[in-house]
Amino acid sequence: MLDPIGGFLRIRNLFLDYLDTAFRIRDPEIAKERRALLEQNGTLCTDPLLEPVPRYCSSKYYLHTLANSPSSDDPLGDMDSKARVAFTELALSGLFENEQVADEKTPCQFTAKHPLYTHQAEMLARGLRTGEPGIVTSGTGSGKTESFLLPVFACLTREAIHWSAPDKAYLGQRWWQDANGQPYESWSKLKEHAKDDQPFQPHRQGEKRPAAVRALVLYPMNALVEDQLVRLRRALDSDTARETMERHFHGNRLFFGRYTSATPVTGYLVHPRPTDEKKESERQNRKQEELFKACKELQATQAAARLQDQRAREESPDFGMEDEIRYLFPAVDGGELFSRWDMQAIPPDILITNISMLNAMLAREVDAPIFDQTREWLAGHEDAYFFLILDELHLQRGSAGTEVCYLLRLLIERLGLQTPEHRHKLRIMASSASLPTEGPQGEDSLTYLWDMLVLVQFDYYTSC
Repeated sequence: MLDPIGGFLRIRNLFLDYLDTAFRIRDPEIAKERRALLEQNGTLCTDPLLEPVPRYCSSKYYLHTLANSPSSDDPLGDMDSKARVAFTELALSGLFENEQVADEKTPCQFTAKHPLYTHQAEMLARGLRTGEPGIVTSGTGSGKTESFLLPVFACLTREAIHWSAPDKAYLGQRWWQDANGQPYESWSKLKEHAKDDQPFQPHRQGEKRPAAVRALVLYPMNALVEDQLVRLRRALDSDTARETMERHFHGNRLFFGRYTSATPVTGYLVHPRPTDEKKESERQNRKQEELFKACKELQATQAAARLQDQRAREESPDFGMEDEIRYLFPAVDGGELFSRWDMQAIPPDILITNISMLNAMLAREVDAPIFDQTREWLAGHEDAYFFLILDELHLQRGSAGTEVCYLLRLLIERLGLQTPEHRHKLRIMASSASLPTEGPQGEDSLTYLWDMLVLVQFDYYTSC
């Protein structure tokens, strides 16, 4: 913001103008006196507090320049040319700003507007190397989220360019839609046209590539989960991102999903041990109807949001992707899995959740397929890597932090990553804007990080 004081005054005047209009006083002198009282510090608002933030150091790397031939001295290391081009185009499809003008010196179709920050380039390099956990501790607004998403996208891209093409009907008509792609009017109408008693079908039917969680992003609270989803929708579900993945991944997509208490729908699709067939049939019907209504509502909401974005784009030539409200909601035809049944059937590549939900998931049989498929993928592929990403790491302290550490150890053991032959496949990345890095407090931060990573990764009893 180039004019923070002016911005504060303009916002305050908007509120004051509203009060003058909605609660008008006929006498101009009294109205003037009231406004003067409201403008005093501590009445309607306080004086603005300004915090100077230093400029973050820029690296010498632009994303589009990384699409050049492999070089040992850049963050992508020995990544081959095909993967480099796919990664840089994907990262510039929504995660970073781009210009639709290609640089003649690079094969990338997009040009980055700004170079990577130094901490972003360093996290990208560390995330692609074995045995080098990374923690970014830069301040608010410094692109910490992009710092840990960059290596995830790079690793996923390197794998995705080799996936087999899915079936022709892949991501076509959804199970709750008619032949025209519109939701059925009611659950009873859908049941009339369903081929069997279970209309639900997984979102990713027709895939021919291994399904597993490649990255688990853990947040301390659901509000941060929602903010992360908006960024991932722009990065992986924009029209540009879909075209990029269609071109480079043989028609495959990268999928992400939010698994929290707000994710529909609870319980089994088919209970493995039903005690009463009639009650089980009624439960299945009730749960599928619940999910049908949620899907229908999501489709209508996304359609309304896209219509609003289209109108705004026609009215304003400066309207950009960051202004689109469509990314506030899931797209039912895209890369987001928004139901538990979808994620239990075919786990998303990037799973976003919180500590409490992860604790519940590890204890529930209904969620076991998510971990089982991931473990099978990790054990069966030599080049498989699992990213464990911890945001707001500084909040994991004291006895509660110790409990989180042991929960993560349970997760690592559940995925088979505690064994010597697979331990190298674990890549831990974290971020925090509240860990000092200099002076005595910096030493305390290093001690904290060492204790955290040792407690998470290594077997306490063995080390003793």
